[in-house]
Amino acid sequence: MKSPKPSIVSETSASPTNTYAKVALFLFVVFLVWTITIANNGSGSTYFSFLKYIPGGDKTGHFVLMGSFCFLANCAIGKKVFNLFFAEILKGTLIVFLIVLFEECSQYFIKSRTFDLQDLGADILGIIVFDLLYRTLCYKKIIHNEITK
Repeated sequence: MKSPKPSIVSETSASPTNTYAKVALFLFVVFLVWTITIANNGSGSTYFSFLKYIPGGDKTGHFVLMGSFCFLANCAIGKKVFNLFFAEILKGTLIVFLIVLFEECSQYFIKSRTFDLQDLGADILGIIVFDLLYRTLCYKKIIHNEITK
């Protein structure tokens, strides 16, 4: 009799995959804090000049960075949800959304920054798309584990 394979998506055990996700999230947050600090100090144009060569530049950066932040947060936290009326919102997604909303709105009060609704829109779109990507990959892994038992 075969013993069941351990699930990569687990809410109770600290699997190596979850540990790697937590380390990746930590490193990504350090990078984001560095990026925000550079922008708040007004020296962002020196470090982010390469964005002019990318289609959509700044907005693409917001989309990818905040989407990646959401994806890594969900990988680290796992498939834990917060029920809001009729929707199940992943806790990682909710946490990232609130952090991003606070950070974008705080730009209104920082002299070297400007609040931009389009930046916030790109952030939210990235969060939604990468949330859906995480859900797709997560559910496929759960289905795969159920089939191989």
